[in-house]
Amino acid sequence: MKITIGKKLTTGFIIVISLLIAMSVIAYLSLTKIKMSTDILQYYSEKLERTANLRYPLLEALVINDFFIAGDLQKKDYFDLLYEGVEKAINDFNEVELDEEENRLFRKLKTGFAMVKQKSDEITNIADITQKGFLTPEINELVEEVDSYAVIVIDSMEELHDLIKKRLNEVTTEAEEIKKRGIKVTVMISIITIILGAGIAFVLTMNITNPIQSLVLATNRIARGDFDYRSDIRSGDELEDLAHEFNDMAKKLKISYSHLEEKTRELEQKNKEIESLVSMVSHDLKTPLISIGGFASLLEKTTKDFISPKSKNFLDLIKKNTRRMEVLIQDILKLSSISNLIEFSENINSKDIVNEAINIFQVELNEKRIKLKVDDDLPGIYCDSKWIGHVFTNLINNAIKFMGNNPSPRIKIGYKENEDFYQFYVEDNGIGLKKEFKEKIFDPFQRIHTEKNIEGSGMGLAIVKKIVEIHGGKVWVESEEGKGSIFYFTLPKKRYR
Repeated sequence: MKITIGKKLTTGFIIVISLLIAMSVIAYLSLTKIKMSTDILQYYSEKLERTANLRYPLLEALVINDFFIAGDLQKKDYFDLLYEGVEKAINDFNEVELDEEENRLFRKLKTGFAMVKQKSDEITNIADITQKGFLTPEINELVEEVDSYAVIVIDSMEELHDLIKKRLNEVTTEAEEIKKRGIKVTVMISIITIILGAGIAFVLTMNITNPIQSLVLATNRIARGDFDYRSDIRSGDELEDLAHEFNDMAKKLKISYSHLEEKTRELEQKNKEIESLVSMVSHDLKTPLISIGGFASLLEKTTKDFISPKSKNFLDLIKKNTRRMEVLIQDILKLSSISNLIEFSENINSKDIVNEAINIFQVELNEKRIKLKVDDDLPGIYCDSKWIGHVFTNLINNAIKFMGNNPSPRIKIGYKENEDFYQFYVEDNGIGLKKEFKEKIFDPFQRIHTEKNIEGSGMGLAIVKKIVEIHGGKVWVESEEGKGSIFYFTLPKKRYR
């Protein structure tokens, strides 16, 4: 059964949420128990406080009553006053919820204290009627009864007080245990939830990231040319489907690459055949051209005393076009065979290459008063110095040839740097280019300008383009008619081949 990534993530999310809910429920139950124990603790604390509020006036009343029944009649009024306080305390204590044992002791206490009051009143009545004071046998008997009831009241009061205090201590201990147990359970559940949540997150993450890393590895291997490498992913989701598609693509890519290699070999063979043909044709063409030029020069020399100006002009035209054809054939040979001639060397200072190119045109630069500026910090490059020198030579030559009549002619050579390439440029303020020429000037046999006094075969920039491309760069121009031109070309920072 296929489990999609969405289902995996949803399942993991549900499990984590369930763990969080379970933790919350357990924490809630623990807090509820703690609150209940706290409420019970507060209940017994209030009950003990009510017991104390009853105990102190009750004991004081009994003490005063002892003085009264012993013959101190002045304590009678104070006892009656205290009795009212005790009655109020008893009524307050009636509002407290008591269990069966507590209720038995409280009733015994109330009954005993009521009998104390009743017997004390009887003693007062008999003493007032007989006028014999407290020395009669009858009063002595009542005093004994009062004492016995007072003992019952005190015992019941102390027993009730001790019972409630004992239960308060028990509840306090139990509340502390519940609190500790609740905290312990909550902490344990929290730790378990965090561990399980982290484990689930880790498993889900590995289940997704491992296949992705496997695909990245496969992509890198394929990119390095290992077309036999296959990605083995068995995750049971879309990533496994993606791996199958990737493997199919790699298989097709291997077939395509094999076909491409075959076509490349065929193309290389064709290029060699074309280069051989061009070389043979060029040599075959150069021979008659040399003969034509030589015969024209010989004819001019032998007829110089009687040749007409018109005929001499024809001979000059023949020699000029013959030389032009020789240059054109030489450039065609150069363009066709340049890829076999370029040899990369170690890192070379491009400033030295530029200086050698400038030295070729030093006379023309001085004659035309062209101000030439070269950046001081030109970088080191991996290249064939001879052919990159040819690039600079051609671009500088073009800048000089197409300077026009600018009163302040200038040429600037410099470079810019980006992450992977050095971008060189040759800038001039000459006559510039028409817009339609900017794309065509790097094609073979394209001349920038057609003025008869400007020489050229139309192959120079095509050769420049071929040299730069073989070095792994590209070349282009930015120009506006009447405002000069900037020719750019790039070379890789790292060794290209």
